[in-house]
Amino acid sequence: MLRLLKWLALVALALVVAVVAVIAVAVTVIDPNDYRDEIAAAVERQTGRELRIEGEIGWSFYPWLGLELGRTTLADAEGFYDAPFVEIDSLEAAIKVWPLLQGRLETRTLVLERPVVRLMRNAEGRGNWEALAERLGGAGEPGQPGASEPAPAEG
Repeated sequence: MLRLLKWLALVALALVVAVVAVIAVAVTVIDPNDYRDEIAAAVERQTGRELRIEGEIGWSFYPWLGLELGRTTLADAEGFYDAPFVEIDSLEAAIKVWPLLQGRLETRTLVLERPVVRLMRNAEGRGNWEALAERLGGAGEPGQPGASEPAPAEG
């Protein structure tokens, strides 16, 4: 029985080492800057707004899986300001690797350098954030068009 437990422990350790090695190789071999256009296109599909990543994209692996973006902007909705809805000089985010492998997301840090978010209403009283909130499944202000109502209580 002890021999079986030793083998199971060795197999589990080998699997963990293999996963860590694959992720480490991916981080060193894959340049996230090569995917800048795909990232921007995915964000535009989700938000309906243009994302521009003007700075470099970097990432790290251990002990935190980290992502760093240089200057990044998200366009405003049609009919609002010509300047971007969101401007960030740089963004840094880090999540723990082991919980991620277990299906949980645990973050250590989210750093935004010089963020600018331009919130405004048009002549009809609609906020430039409302369509974005609707697309992403969020809510606008209660009582405003596009605001989601609380779900009825089950019972």
